[in-house]
Amino acid sequence: MRPILILLLLLLEIGSSLRAFAAAAAAGTEAHLGMPAPPLQIGEWAQGGPLNPGKKGDTNIYVVEFWATWCGPCRHSIPRLSAMQTRFRSQGVHFVGISSEESGKVIPFVKQMGTNMNYPVAIDDKGKTTADYMEAFGETGIPHAFVIGRDQTIVWNGHPLAGLEQVLEDLIKGTFDKAKASAGSRFIKDAQRYLTLVASVGASPEATALGQKIVSDAKDQPQLLNQFVQVILFDNRIKAKDLKLALEAAKQSTVASGRTDPGSLQLYAHALARNGQKAEAIQILKEAVGVAKQPKDRETLEADIAEFQKSSASDK
Repeated sequence: MRPILILLLLLLEIGSSLRAFAAAAAAGTEAHLGMPAPPLQIGEWAQGGPLNPGKKGDTNIYVVEFWATWCGPCRHSIPRLSAMQTRFRSQGVHFVGISSEESGKVIPFVKQMGTNMNYPVAIDDKGKTTADYMEAFGETGIPHAFVIGRDQTIVWNGHPLAGLEQVLEDLIKGTFDKAKASAGSRFIKDAQRYLTLVASVGASPEATALGQKIVSDAKDQPQLLNQFVQVILFDNRIKAKDLKLALEAAKQSTVASGRTDPGSLQLYAHALARNGQKAEAIQILKEAVGVAKQPKDRETLEADIAEFQKSSASDK
């Protein structure tokens, strides 16, 4: 049974970016968080607009999101983006969706969405904006969003349902941590590289060194550590799983979270079990039950306990 708090969006983003990482590395891309936001090069506005993020003196916050009508996850995220636009519009936050499809597909889709797509939508000018953002950052998976801060620089990028709302809240409050965002961006790139290595060649000194670097760099960020543990334990593309590294990362996550996060504790238990320490895993799961606040979470944790107890008995 997989953990209750598994972050599938981030796991999928890491996995879907393998080819993009290789292409970006080959091209030697220099795109990075903190760089000035490139101007939008738009062929046609399907709805709303025009918007010109990155303009000198503009103190608004912009979310530039890349999507397509054929993209199932995009259809799922659009109403959530609309809700965020409604919530943050009065505080100077503006969303814009950019598609590389022809207007004959985009405009009818936008009309059909109605109030569920309440922000400006643009059609890229021959892929120029996609090149300046997506390709420059080595991203191919959509939906994917870039946040432009009040200083006209790109301050965050990622899946729009994986932390975007919190980023906007922090930017508005003035509590956004650029260093932490950069660490998260480095984590994604390092995790992409690690997954590329272990999925293609399996265990290697390079992969081991990179894995240790990832855990060390994220030692104070349990969310990143949890994502890394999930990649190692649950991504079946990995030819040789470094279970000791997963256990090290999971243990560090429980320390960083003060042993108050049931998801971190559950991942730690799974890592213990994968390393043959089922008795210890059961004890950690019981600890997780004690701090879990949601009944469904407790039910899942208790189901894990029963499963581990059953498998422990069969091992004897």
